[in-house]
Amino acid sequence: MIHALERASPAEIASIERVLGAENAATTDIATAIEALRSTGGIDYAKSRAREYADNARANIATFPESRAKRDLLELVEFFTERAY
Repeated sequence: MIHALERASPAEIASIERVLGAENAATTDIATAIEALRSTGGIDYAKSRAREYADNARANIATFPESRAKRDLLELVEFFTERAY
């Protein structure tokens, strides 16, 4: 979000702020905010950072002996970074 807001135009900032915390945001406002996040590179940046954290987590988890807990942790990493909405 910060990455996007630092690069957004005043109109894009307004569209993003309009939906933040809005319980009943209009579908069109949400779509406009998502487009602002895309056009400013915010979504790509967030995905890239998530991949970096996931890679780091996998590397750290790899040091543990094989176990159900290790497999569960690796599954959680995948779930949180590979899911699609």
